[in-house]
Amino acid sequence: TAPQVHRLRFALPTVASGEPACCGGAGGGIVHVMIRAPAVFNQSERIAPYSATLDGDGSFSIVVKIYPGEPPAYAAVSAHLGSLPVGEYAHVPSIRAQDWRRDAARVGMLCFGVGLVECLHPAEALLAAGAQVRIINAARRRSDLILLPRLRALLSSHPASLSVLHRLSRPEGGRGAEAGGGDGA
Repeated sequence: TAPQVHRLRFALPTVASGEPACCGGAGGGIVHVMIRAPAVFNQSERIAPYSATLDGDGSFSIVVKIYPGEPPAYAAVSAHLGSLPVGEYAHVPSIRAQDWRRDAARVGMLCFGVGLVECLHPAEALLAAGAQVRIINAARRRSDLILLPRLRALLSSHPASLSVLHRLSRPEGGRGAEAGGGDGA
């Protein structure tokens, strides 16, 4: 079965001096967080990186594929995140922001799985500024494609300047890599 996809929202720590800054203080960059899960059995360092979006209210969100499994078979950080009750704390030892080119007129983005999350904010901003954006959204199976309603809304809003191509490495039916419609989400 395919892993479940969850959107998780976290408050920035109260000791933080605001949201992570980049882009000359303008905000809106790509944010990466490291999340640590508690040690289990013989696995003491369970840390994984995630791309996050700043929500603008002192919180950030991540989209996570929850890979099930109990230690020691598969002690993933995603399984730990999937088991956290609402209101529980997660250990986030680092948050950093990265910038991207805002003045680009033509942009190509190659997004793998949940990595689509970090492509969407720059794509939306570039489209609003009049840029041409081409997205290749790669996944294993059609059922692994995420955020399709958001992509469809972008395509509807920017039909002349956005195209999205889905590439599947393990399509249903066992055929070779297949493409989802050239402009279809």
